[in-house]
Amino acid sequence: MKNLMVYTRANQKFTEEVETLVKIQVDNSLDLGWKSSDIILVTNFPYEYNGVKSLVIPDTSCKWDHTINKLPAIVYLLKNNLLPDDVIWYHDFDAYQELSVEMDVKLAFTTYGYKPQWNCGSFFFNPSEQDIFDFWWSKIHKRSRADELILTSLTRSGEINADRYISLDVDYNYNQIIYAIKKYDKVVPKVLHFHPNYTFHRSTETNLDIFMYGKSWKKKPIMSDRLIKIFHHHGIK
Repeated sequence: MKNLMVYTRANQKFTEEVETLVKIQVDNSLDLGWKSSDIILVTNFPYEYNGVKSLVIPDTSCKWDHTINKLPAIVYLLKNNLLPDDVIWYHDFDAYQELSVEMDVKLAFTTYGYKPQWNCGSFFFNPSEQDIFDFWWSKIHKRSRADELILTSLTRSGEINADRYISLDVDYNYNQIIYAIKKYDKVVPKVLHFHPNYTFHRSTETNLDIFMYGKSWKKKPIMSDRLIKIFHHHGIK
């Protein structure tokens, strides 16, 4: 299994936030037992941290919406046979692994939990499913969050057959809004998905207050002590 993260930008550099988060991601993955060779960090500029060297590709970033960055990059990687024949876990830089995500699937997505739209911040695929990514990318148009909205439309309409993918529980993509919905109180998150300093509009606390310090209805941190220690090491407290 491989651990994939993608970042391409015209200015060929990380934002200040992502520069910190990429280090947290690498350290967290290594701490959880991933080999450095199994961490595929894709950028359009040279980068190396803690034994993980980026795979440099051209700038594939979407010009009208940077949130669509992952899909064109994955299409490029598949077209050029740059991914191994293995299960690939793609995740955003603000989606942090807490527990094992090991699985044997061809294609698997999670929803947002509180709505049926796919959440592409954490999903699994095998390169054998290249045709789906090509088809998905061919349908993209100039619309914010178009990758998630169009994928949702294509699966609902049956243009992508239901037998080609599976839907995973929200524990593989546990975000701040899922946390706010108390019916998910019994979920044990495998992947926490949140920007550290973002404040969800229904809350008076930042995500960091909620996930790290437990300043919420649950009255305890959602993050493990292990992950908190890695955040602290990189100056996020």
